[in-house]
Amino acid sequence: MPAERIGRYGNNNSYGPAHWIEVLREDLTSTCTNSLEANNQTVLSWRFSGFCTDIISGINLDVMYGESGKPNGVPTKEIIGAYVSYSKSTWQLTCGSGSQCTDPSYVEPFPITASVRFIKVPANTPEPKIRWEEEHPDICYQDVCWDNFIYPLVRGYTAEPRKYVLAMSLILILFLFGFLFITRPWW
Repeated sequence: MPAERIGRYGNNNSYGPAHWIEVLREDLTSTCTNSLEANNQTVLSWRFSGFCTDIISGINLDVMYGESGKPNGVPTKEIIGAYVSYSKSTWQLTCGSGSQCTDPSYVEPFPITASVRFIKVPANTPEPKIRWEEEHPDICYQDVCWDNFIYPLVRGYTAEPRKYVLAMSLILILFLFGFLFITRPWW
């Protein structure tokens, strides 16, 4: 597969780089170097017997896709990635005599394969949002700090005398009941 990129959607802009994804490939350098490092006796014995090892006989394309949204209730499928791998096999010539196998003009057909696999990748559901007050307990929710509202009544408050704080609190409660009594006469 000579292509280096694959389109993400069904109708891609050929000039828009955001619409294309790079195709990843299996590294073949180890296969090539391993075959060159074999000793000469082994290579010669394989040649005379008509064996060829680590021949790339197939190409496999894995296309990973997922749903990227649902405009108008219709799911949009998007290609997320693509990977090309190769299948290797050992071939043996079926020539009658050993001398025929060494003849460079001898031709024998071998099967090659190509496959494409579409793999659906499940969507990553986002983590549930943490409520602001659970994430930041030291910050008041909507500028209402209940701990600070009753702080003058707590024993740790030492800015004013305790008698003064209790008197002001009782006056505030009296004004609150008076306001409720005036605005709701049926009480």
